[in-house]
Amino acid sequence: MTGLANHFNGTNFVQLREIYFDWLTDEVPENAKEFKKDMELICKDFFELQSSENQVISIDTVPKQVYQITYYINMHLYDKMQPFRIAEYLDLSYQYVSRLFTHTMGLSIQGYIDKQRVEESKKLLLHTDLPLSKISRMLNYYDSSNFIKHFKKFVGTTPKQYRLHNQQRQLLLKQQTAENISRNSFTNRDSLV
Repeated sequence: MTGLANHFNGTNFVQLREIYFDWLTDEVPENAKEFKKDMELICKDFFELQSSENQVISIDTVPKQVYQITYYINMHLYDKMQPFRIAEYLDLSYQYVSRLFTHTMGLSIQGYIDKQRVEESKKLLLHTDLPLSKISRMLNYYDSSNFIKHFKKFVGTTPKQYRLHNQQRQLLLKQQTAENISRNSFTNRDSLV
């Protein structure tokens, strides 16, 4: 979030944040040394990405305005957003911003907003027990059926099915981990005898 707030390459920081969020929330560190090593890797990645926006733009083909739009959207996922208000925020014409964004990203500003909200809802579905209606209100969908429609468009399944499938998968992984630990401790005990 510091990288985003300081206007570094927003897209890279958002992607990195998602990777680390998934990586760190699924596992409990077995020991402090491993956890420290993981944190050092995260810090190293973070500092390598810390170049100013102007430097990023000079070597990257993505226009600065597109970075600004994606930054704004990712920082305001829980707010009511309208694409023409984003253009006003950037003090540019909506037609220009809309064409530039669609040409660069391959989807409209509203499509990107919807996609990012669905990605955020996936995290809420996996890591909270919030009901679907609450998640849809938090992410400013005007009703649950609209939320479900957008979710299914991007994920290919309903939010409820997504949550159930992933809960079952997590349970299976925990069972397999417990079995592996049990098997390893049984093997280690036999080798001592």
